[in-house]
Amino acid sequence: MKKLIMSLILVTLLFGFGQVFAQEDNLLGLYFDPYGDLDCIEAAGLAPFSMIDLHLILKNPTFEVLRGFEMSLDIEGPAIIVDWEFPEGHDGLNFGYPGNFIIGYIDWLPMEEINILMTFSVLYMSTDSEGVCFLIGGSDPSSLDPLYPTLAYSDDGLVSANVNNGIDGACTARISETPCSTVATQSQTWDSLKSLYR
Repeated sequence: MKKLIMSLILVTLLFGFGQVFAQEDNLLGLYFDPYGDLDCIEAAGLAPFSMIDLHLILKNPTFEVLRGFEMSLDIEGPAIIVDWEFPEGHDGLNFGYPGNFIIGYIDWLPMEEINILMTFSVLYMSTDSEGVCFLIGGSDPSSLDPLYPTLAYSDDGLVSANVNNGIDGACTARISETPCSTVATQSQTWDSLKSLYR
């Protein structure tokens, strides 16, 4: 009976965490599609020196309008940002520096369930199908928490954004050398596995 109860609790916890992640509030991520579904594309399908759109998307905001945001954007791999644009009909100003965005919208953005905050034009420069990792984090300086992006709403409201770190847990978005549906694994030796059980 104890095993049955423990099994039920474990199953409930596992499925519960998945639902919480899917419905997380103020979730900020980078996506290759404007719907916030595709945070990974395969390098093998890209030609060298391709231009790629990368959308900064906010999901499930807890407020009605956005007046600006702060974040850092790091790129690990052969890609650079050559341009960016704001959503149609909304202009903004960047008070940051390269890799660090402190954005104020001239016309505040009305929020929906899924919102494109910016679209980056990325130049993929690899000639050998190399991977690229895109990471977002807090800005420097930060108005709230330097570890997380900050969302500014109403006249003086600030909240830290949750960051979607993709299927591998390390990159907000990635151009992958391997198929996107798989996560890279570490090779284990028999001795290293035995040491776990000593």
